[in-house]
Amino acid sequence: LSHGDTSATPTIEFNRVIGQAPQRADWIVFNHCAGITRLYAIFECFAATVIESWLRILPVLFSNYSALPDVLRGEHKAGVTRLLMKVGKGRYTHLTAQSLLRGLFQGLTSGLDYELPVDVYRIEDRNLRPDALAELFRRVSLEGLWDWITHHPEMATFMAEVFAAQQTPEGQLNSFIDYRNTAAHERVVVDVLSVEELSKLADFIGKLCVLMAKFVETRIWKRRIAQNPSMVVGQVTEYFAVPKATVAKVQNYRFFVGQRLQAWRKDYYQEVTVLSLQDNDKDITEFTATGEVELGLCFDGDVRDGMTLIKTDGSNETDSFIGSGI
Repeated sequence: LSHGDTSATPTIEFNRVIGQAPQRADWIVFNHCAGITRLYAIFECFAATVIESWLRILPVLFSNYSALPDVLRGEHKAGVTRLLMKVGKGRYTHLTAQSLLRGLFQGLTSGLDYELPVDVYRIEDRNLRPDALAELFRRVSLEGLWDWITHHPEMATFMAEVFAAQQTPEGQLNSFIDYRNTAAHERVVVDVLSVEELSKLADFIGKLCVLMAKFVETRIWKRRIAQNPSMVVGQVTEYFAVPKATVAKVQNYRFFVGQRLQAWRKDYYQEVTVLSLQDNDKDITEFTATGEVELGLCFDGDVRDGMTLIKTDGSNETDSFIGSGI
């Protein structure tokens, strides 16, 4: 304890060291700033990872570069032009001119084996507020992200349960960005969140990240369904509150208890499991539809009339994206 000073007693030395330590109030500010800045880094990194995963699967969904939406091809060219002057510098030390040009060259010539590097679509020097987040997704042909998230039933339920419907997703994200900017750039931080408030904010960012991934999954499934209409195996025509049963017009597919399906309404879907089946009021465990027939189904989710049933069986690249940890 004395560091060679034989005249110092353990008590005196302990008091000296403690006297140099930050005060409790300073530690509270430090923990607040560390938590906020780290949470923002996770949020920003997650958004980039979701975008990158989408860009990786696009060559599967659009086998030829010329078939890509115009915005993707336009932003690709603009991004390559913008980054060529920055290759090897700052955050772009991992890029080379060859790697940037190779993917674009392949797309413009053969149209096959093209690459879409996530760096060419990034938004630089802007915090991911709602408008910037929506713009980032728009650049990769994922328009409508923020409106989709704010109207998603999961977000509505979350905001009601956690914030008693007194906050909006837009207001909450903007508030988070304000806290982050203050924590990262201001010399004096006065407004410090309690543990409970920080936990709620972290839960909100977690929900936001989950819905960003679901939004991309939805776009992938919609593209696959458009390419393969036979994935549609039924349309729910009736719903009975007790015992949460449905009647659906199904076609050309084998149904069985324990089967996983998707139930779609407009731009939202849920994964559901078949709990029971009925054919002409008789309980059955499986049913093969030939042509269009009516079938009674009970699910473990909230499936209502007007929803479309989609088959999800089989291994494919979309399932790999969904199960990749994104």
